[in-house]
Amino acid sequence: MLLLAAAGCDNVLTTSPQSNIPADQIIVDSKSALGALNGAYDGLQSLSYYGLDIQLLGDLPADNSTWVGTYQFLGDIENNQIAADNPEVTDMWEAIYEEINRDNVILTRVPEVTAIDDATRDEVMGEAYFLRALSYHNLVKFWGAVPMPANPQVTEAEAKQLVQWILTTK
Repeated sequence: MLLLAAAGCDNVLTTSPQSNIPADQIIVDSKSALGALNGAYDGLQSLSYYGLDIQLLGDLPADNSTWVGTYQFLGDIENNQIAADNPEVTDMWEAIYEEINRDNVILTRVPEVTAIDDATRDEVMGEAYFLRALSYHNLVKFWGAVPMPANPQVTEAEAKQLVQWILTTK
């Protein structure tokens, strides 16, 4: 009985990962385009973005609220003594650029797909342009002149190239 159970489980235990999709299969029709757009909206919920940090980083230094907790890095924000290694600032910067990358994937891939009707394409593209503009607005509001990538960073090499560009332009 034990041998039969062990032999029967081999196929279940050797499944291929389903969390990654090849880049050319991300958006292939209206349904996947709308799914990608929902994923872009989901990025706004991040605690490092509209889920929490954008309110903290806007209200604490403006004296619209008071920090009485134990996390010193939030007290530093309230006192306008924000260090370069402040985790809230770093997390928000990364969350906004992740959102921009999601939007750039949509803006790059959707026009190439022929299986999307014009009305859906226009809706998805318009909303993706809005989301990217909102993210750029927030970056400029908090950091001033910032890098504005218009293409998605799909590979590790492209991400490293963007980081190098950011480091050399700041």
